[in-house]
Amino acid sequence: MVHYDHGMLGATLAVAVGAQRRLGWPAVALAALAAMFPDWDAMSKHISPRTYQAGHRVWDTTCSQ
Repeated sequence: MVHYDHGMLGATLAVAVGAQRRLGWPAVALAALAAMFPDWDAMSKHISPRTYQAGHRVWDTTCSQ
């Protein structure tokens, strides 16, 4: 899955539980953004492989502490 897939899944689940009726559409957008969070470290891959390796190393270091 890529970040688009995660975002669509988060939005779909938010709509499925009726978040847009209780909290409004901004809640659905927030669910989509939150669902994309695991892929944000891969966004640097679009700049260059070297940038991705440097950024991914930072994420791995901070998450393992």
